[in-house]
Amino acid sequence: MFHTITVRGVRGQIVLGARTAAALPTWRVQKTLTGGWILAGDLERADPFLCRQRPLYFAAPRGNQGHWYFPVTAVSIDGKILRADLRPPEQ
Repeated sequence: MFHTITVRGVRGQIVLGARTAAALPTWRVQKTLTGGWILAGDLERADPFLCRQRPLYFAAPRGNQGHWYFPVTAVSIDGKILRADLRPPEQ
C-alpha cells in the first residue's frame, strides 16, 4: 500500500460523541513513514475542556462516500492551528 499519503479537505471536526470539540474549516491528514497519522488544521472554534476528553474522533466529509473517522490520541492547540495524533481511519 502507500508508505506516505496526504489527504486535504474542508469542514472537519473533532467530536466527542455528538458534541463538537473543535471545528476545522480546512485540514490536512498525513500518514507518516512510521505508520502514524497526523492531523493539522485551521481552527475556527474549540472547546478546550472537550478537547481533553476521550474518546475523541476526527470526522470529515469523504466526497460522496460518507465520512472519514480517525480515533484521536492527542490534541494540541497553538493559536488558530490545531494538531492531533490519530490512529488509522475506521471503516
